[in-house]
Amino acid sequence: MDHVEIAVSAVASKLESVIRELRGLMQAEDIARCDAFDRAEAVYDNNKTVETQGVEFIRIGEEYQLHRTAFEKLESVVQAAGIAHDAVQLARERYRASRQKGELVKLLGLFEGQDKKTKE
Repeated sequence: MDHVEIAVSAVASKLESVIRELRGLMQAEDIARCDAFDRAEAVYDNNKTVETQGVEFIRIGEEYQLHRTAFEKLESVVQAAGIAHDAVQLARERYRASRQKGELVKLLGLFEGQDKKTKE
């Protein structure tokens, strides 16, 4: 493995680690969102309209929205990190193919040189 392969492996590994961490944060936000929903449901009064539920219900509703928004933002960052990881993997494959092609060209040159020597 050359220095380029080592660097690409390090970047891919870091992206995988970041994606795992972000998914953990997404899970935490989802749990917090569900908790806020359950708390809002507990303080909800069926005899009142949504507008007259009270300050606590409104505060919990805002908290719910905050967690939902955070989850969605994290989800889009995870998708972007996944795309970046795929791009790094594709670049690795292209580099390997390019390097193999270069090695084949060198071998062809070597064989052609040997062929010229045997003809002489």
